Amino acid sequence: MTYIHKLSYDIKDKGVRKDLSNPDSIHKRLARMFDKRVLWRMEKDHILVQSDSAEIKEVDSGFMYKGCKKINTEYAVGDTRIFKIELNTVRGNESQKTVKDTQAFLEKKACVSVDDFYSTEVVITIKKGDMVFSSKRSIIVGVLKVRDDVVFKNAILNGIGRHKHLGCGMLSVMP
Repeated sequence: MTYIHKLSYDIKDKGVRKDLSNPDSIHKRLARMFDKRVLWRMEKDHILVQSDSAEIKEVDSGFMYKGCKKINTEYAVGDTRIFKIELNTVRGNESQKTVKDTQAFLEKKACVSVDDFYSTEVVITIKKGDMVFSSKRSIIVGVLKVRDDVVFKNAILNGIGRHKHLGCGMLSVMP
């Protein structure tokens, strides 16, 4: 079973504000709360966490648990669904990948056909000591059609891409 948990956060909490500026810190905090490997994505005023457990070990200070729901991971070849995913769109020192590159990556990794989608660019700045890192991301929403149900289920369960610890790669599918 796979579950989506919703956590809101107290922006007045100093520790939360510090963690919100560093996705790696958020990931470590979430992994500790769930005591497992998790996928997660930051939304406007909350964090969505995907876990294979309906239970949460403990809620850290500054976070409020808003509940969870079971998600469907069983889809058939030919199913068409609306999806959302956040991806890191820069690799090393390469410039921004094109929309076609992002579409091809998604189609290959999730074994789907992607039509009618839009992408919103965001830049995340992370401070570690004296160093500052910037990460360009794309939040992609669109319509997909399943070509291989086994690969697609794996993409939902394990995420897509290498930057899952930074809040990227969680593939959300509307029922």
